[in-house]
Amino acid sequence: MKKKNIIIDTDPGIDDAIAILFALKLEEIELKAITTVAGNVDVEKCTKNALKILEMVGRTDIPVVEGACKPLVKRLRTAEYVHGIDGLGDTNLADPTYKPLDANVVDFLVETILKNREPITIVPVGPLTNIALSLIKEPKIANKIDEIVFMGGTAGSYGNVTPLAEANVYCDPHAAKIILQSGISTTMVGLNVTQKPLVFRKHLKKIYHKKNPISEFIIKILDHYIAIHKKFFKIDGCAIHDALAVAVAIDRNIVKTKKLYVDVEVNEGLTQGATIVDYYGVLGKESNIEVCVDVDSELFLSMLLSNLQKYQEKY
Repeated sequence: MKKKNIIIDTDPGIDDAIAILFALKLEEIELKAITTVAGNVDVEKCTKNALKILEMVGRTDIPVVEGACKPLVKRLRTAEYVHGIDGLGDTNLADPTYKPLDANVVDFLVETILKNREPITIVPVGPLTNIALSLIKEPKIANKIDEIVFMGGTAGSYGNVTPLAEANVYCDPHAAKIILQSGISTTMVGLNVTQKPLVFRKHLKKIYHKKNPISEFIIKILDHYIAIHKKFFKIDGCAIHDALAVAVAIDRNIVKTKKLYVDVEVNEGLTQGATIVDYYGVLGKESNIEVCVDVDSELFLSMLLSNLQKYQEKY
């Protein structure tokens, strides 16, 4: 099987953590690196969380590079009220013993993308700051990126940080605009699909049938996340937004997509960070983004849970 070369750009974050754990168990993926960006928590915590996760599962072979500490223009707004003070549901994992690469994230991304023999798929599951900065510095990387599959925005549904805006795009709308206008093959995995497949507590039994540190961690952060969804959205399950983007990067059967024109509102005000999805083509502009418009929830949850179950195998 030819594996897909992937870089995950992330701001861990509970659903980011699950996305990383999920990606590590997918045979179709060659995870080239993890780059971090400020978003759910500050970038130092995001980097530490990525390192903690990789060390916990014995994958310190994967390089981690710390990225942007703030959005391109606006002030950083973090989400500890959702993800906990530590970003991982206040599980307070021990500090990692291995370190991030001593590298500038933009230089690392540009060099890695240009030098890799095969095109790379970028899966950003946080604000798009690092990717935008890399394109600004070296536009040539656009020709070596196979695809960008990002978790962000929403097509015809409510926002989760403002009435219209999804958190990742809202955090850095100017970076999102650069990606949307880059001409790179891009797929938007928005709230309109990520909020459909829900993980309930009944699903946790499939992950946690043997006591081990990894499964205990997964259960703790998902339990925290379910409680947050109950508090804010009045549901007893949680959406694993970022893991769906990882799944879409390797299996398009999970979603239905439609090529549409998409832009983002960057100006301050009630609509800042809103993704403008021209579903009926009323603007008369050329379609630029593959937008996920529906999802096979059962297929995705089966893939997610079966791969998280694999962390039981060595115990």
